[in-house]
Amino acid sequence: MHISLKLLALSLTLSSALLAAPKPPGRDLSGAWRASLTLPATGLAIEDLVVTLTQSGKQLRGSIYFPKPKTTVALTGAVSGNTLTLSSSVTKGMGVAITAFISDPARITGTALLTYEMPRQGQKQDRTVLEMTR
Repeated sequence: MHISLKLLALSLTLSSALLAAPKPPGRDLSGAWRASLTLPATGLAIEDLVVTLTQSGKQLRGSIYFPKPKTTVALTGAVSGNTLTLSSSVTKGMGVAITAFISDPARITGTALLTYEMPRQGQKQDRTVLEMTR
């Protein structure tokens, strides 16, 4: 019985130590990101974009600011492992859907599907290469 009590005490001590051990910090994507979108076929780039994110658990909310035509589009999405998804409805003639890989806490790369509503041509879409850094 004396050995059983020692084993029980040791077990409780180890369990307490494991529970008290600090957890690794979660990846928080909140904040402002510099971004660029590049059209693969032509190499033309849309630069100086600003993506602002707020993360709550796996859920993301935020916006992307396009300096030309000075439009901010609201984004919602989620993060799962190293994958980020964000999307918007078409607002002020522009919408975006992003699927990206989080390569490290300061760099995200992937694709963005831009949707434009053109007055005379209707809706147009471009698939672009996305790069985000902080």
